[in-house]
Amino acid sequence: MDGWIEGSVKIRLPCTRVKVKSEEEALEFLVEPVYYCRLTQVLISSFQEPATKLFHYIPFKLFWKLTADSPPKRVLSEVYNSDAMIAEHEKIQSQPNEPGCNLEKAMAAALIFSDSTHLTNFVVASLWPGYVLWGNQTKYECSKPSSFAAHHFVYMQSVRYFPTDHPPN
Repeated sequence: MDGWIEGSVKIRLPCTRVKVKSEEEALEFLVEPVYYCRLTQVLISSFQEPATKLFHYIPFKLFWKLTADSPPKRVLSEVYNSDAMIAEHEKIQSQPNEPGCNLEKAMAAALIFSDSTHLTNFVVASLWPGYVLWGNQTKYECSKPSSFAAHHFVYMQSVRYFPTDHPPN
């Protein structure tokens, strides 16, 4: 009811001392269940939060001068002042608008990451949540726990790997 979908993911695995001609011939491991939200839904709900009023939608180059006479030095401190975001912004702006649409075009820079987390202190139970942060938000705001800047979009069970000399049947 809250937008979470149950699914599965197939992962191609390398196997010790086993050579295959192509990735398609590698052993396949099924990870299930995987619970996820569509990233478009996470984007929509994220950008409806009050914090987005402080987002940077137009990237820019930032410069610093030690003194009035010194040459300016480029400062790269945020995603929204990186060359990659500036280049993508220019690509988006050069695209024609949809017919009948006069809305301004903007980019959402998704920073996706995952890390294992322990669910209890007394049992070996862990999970791999996936998060998305927005590169449009300053790192100073993102780093505050009170900003709730990390948005969950996937939960995967931890996969245990037991290396063997032979692939499983």
